Amino acid sequence: MSKLDSEIVFHKAELAGVCQSLQVGRHYLVLGPLGIGKSTFLRNIEPYWRSTVTAQEKAFQFWHVDFSRQPVLTVDEARRFREEVLTDLRAYARDEKHTTICLMDHMEKAIAREDVYDLSFFDALAIYRDSPSLRYMIASERSLWDQLREAYPDSEQRKLYKPPILDTIILGLVPTEEADAFIVEAGGLSHWKAEMPWLVEHTQAIREIAGRYPLFLERAIEELHGMFGGRRAFDAKEFRRRFALSMSNRYDDMWESLAEGEKTTLFKAARELTLSVEEQTMLERSLGLRALVTDDHKVFSLAFQDFVCTKQVLPPRGLRAILRPLAWTREQTTYAMLSLLLLYVIVVPVIRLVWGNPFLLIAFLVVFVLIFFCLMVRYWQTSAM
Repeated sequence: MSKLDSEIVFHKAELAGVCQSLQVGRHYLVLGPLGIGKSTFLRNIEPYWRSTVTAQEKAFQFWHVDFSRQPVLTVDEARRFREEVLTDLRAYARDEKHTTICLMDHMEKAIAREDVYDLSFFDALAIYRDSPSLRYMIASERSLWDQLREAYPDSEQRKLYKPPILDTIILGLVPTEEADAFIVEAGGLSHWKAEMPWLVEHTQAIREIAGRYPLFLERAIEELHGMFGGRRAFDAKEFRRRFALSMSNRYDDMWESLAEGEKTTLFKAARELTLSVEEQTMLERSLGLRALVTDDHKVFSLAFQDFVCTKQVLPPRGLRAILRPLAWTREQTTYAMLSLLLLYVIVVPVIRLVWGNPFLLIAFLVVFVLIFFCLMVRYWQTSAM
């Protein structure tokens, strides 16, 4: 939270656990969605370590590598950066006087540059991982295993990054007390007091539109300062509207990153509609890991909830009842398909023997095929969730 000169440390419990484990040789992969605080988490490790960890047999030092600029570098620039990283890595691995904690940020940017960061680079990381002088802390938006499997589907090296080689920390919404402390501190900063008095309404508005998401907490306070500084009268509705407008691109990115089933589930959660068992599981797992919902299964902020509610319109009430089978679970769809097949086996011979009308048989077959096709589509959808 450097933009606000904040002294509040987010994810303090995770920091404490990591600092303790790094002393005994653990390596970590820090995962989480964009804006959840992965880079801040890495930056906070050294100062938190210095303030809490006692003296060790060997001196600890920290080496920060940021791959965020890799997409905009030329091939030659990226290769020079890669060689510098490997050179430093070899030097730190051979340093017997120090233990170096390698803080590697935005690793997904390096994996995406297949023209520069080939398997030899990740091979080197895996080899030096066993050095007693090195500890890895790697931050990425997605699992290294998944990314390497996609980039190098036929390679064995990707297996080096499966757990438990790298212990995983998944950063989510910060605890309520940390979020509240951050808001209160922002209200108490001297340069804020000079321009506007901090009101209870300010705190409440920020809690509602930002929730416990670090990126939005910081942006909300900055937006509030920009809109109502200089003792301008505070308007909660205007603040909520303007904040949602300024975050619309970020909201769009978050929405488009979701699968269709996740979008439907999030929409229903935002509208407080009844969820199926599968949707409830999806809400707790995939949407929870994306930090889009809180522990009590609510959308993380009112501003994002407003946004989600505009993304999909429920069908008319009468049509909704007709389309209700499209919301069936996988088990319900399977039973329906088996029942339909059984009905086919019974009805077709009856039509032939009793009526003997070919047109009636054709009509039944057409209806059967259409219904069975819709059930198959629903089965595939639930299988992909």
